[in-house]
Amino acid sequence: MSVTVQFIHHTNLTVRFLVLVIKHFLKNNGLLLAGAIAYYTLLSIIPALVLMLLVLSNIIDQERLYTTLHDYLILLSPDTADAVLNQVKHVMIVPELAGSIGIISMLIFSGFAFRIVNDAMQIIFLHRHISKKRHTLLSLSIPYVYVFAITVAVGIIVMADTTYAAIKHTVIMQYFSLPARDGQIVSFIAGLLSEAILFMSFYMVMPVGKTPWKLALLGGFCAAILWECIRQFLLMWYNNISNVNMIYGTFASVILLLLMIEAGAVILLLGAQVIADYEQLTPEKKHD
Repeated sequence: MSVTVQFIHHTNLTVRFLVLVIKHFLKNNGLLLAGAIAYYTLLSIIPALVLMLLVLSNIIDQERLYTTLHDYLILLSPDTADAVLNQVKHVMIVPELAGSIGIISMLIFSGFAFRIVNDAMQIIFLHRHISKKRHTLLSLSIPYVYVFAITVAVGIIVMADTTYAAIKHTVIMQYFSLPARDGQIVSFIAGLLSEAILFMSFYMVMPVGKTPWKLALLGGFCAAILWECIRQFLLMWYNNISNVNMIYGTFASVILLLLMIEAGAVILLLGAQVIADYEQLTPEKKHD
């Protein structure tokens, strides 16, 4: 079989598989579930960020935290990063009130968001036919473990960034410095890897039953690459085509952020659907 014939054959199989994934995704009401996830994530994002900053501000300079948070919000939604950060700063003016309201809001809305993610994963991975259910306390603790893990990760990133800023002008670091273009490439790759690991963690933790780490890693990288493509497309659309500011006025920032979060939720569930359909194509491998 020639190389061209093999390429056409594999391309045909890939296209048929992707069509099957989209068909099953729509059958499982993936868009509806993604919308619900995005809604509750939007409601919980400010309280979660405020709580994270309140904890980290005890050990890290607050302005440094704001700068790092802004950099990562830009990865999520550049057009709304300033608005979200300004609202977080406004809430942080009264730390005691922010802490109590933040805890209550995060407990409620983050719990709802992760509950919907959990239900969506059960629907997508229904073929596993697993009768054993996850313990209720474990299911309830998952969203808060994620918030804690993200808080720790942000703290580590900020401390690493602070350390690098302190030593980057030393003689030793001059030998390891990168040109500006190479530095941007390294930053992009690091961001892509962190996104892939985050998606991978969802695919390994959320579904009931065991997801092989290779499949979770594949799904994570596919989701991260798709997220970057969708994010760049939405940014181009907002900047060059969309009249969302003219239509929605002061609500435009909320609409844009909601659309970005929903795009991320759709990609998360699509990655899970890819893993589930691949598992069904390899029935000889049991996933207990």
